[in-house]
Amino acid sequence: MELRTIIALIWGALMGSLTFALGPISVISDNFIFGALQIILVYLLVPGIIGAGIVSGNVHAIYLEVGAVINAVFYFGLSWLLFPLFMKFKRRLKV
Repeated sequence: MELRTIIALIWGALMGSLTFALGPISVISDNFIFGALQIILVYLLVPGIIGAGIVSGNVHAIYLEVGAVINAVFYFGLSWLLFPLFMKFKRRLKV
């Protein structure tokens, strides 16, 4: 298995599993740094939440399992497509 696929699988699984922590993440901390990180994580989980709302037909009764799968597939594909671009930039910085 090539490195591109492994990294994409890890990133997709991480983002998919973070969807299940959406409730605790959405309560913003009083600490500025942790609060900023929580806001960024919630924004990263939005594609799955929108997709889960579309599948369920009701935005107030979403299925987190569906959102997790959508996030995992979305971020797997995104990281798999962008990996060659990052490697190209990495090679340019070494030269």
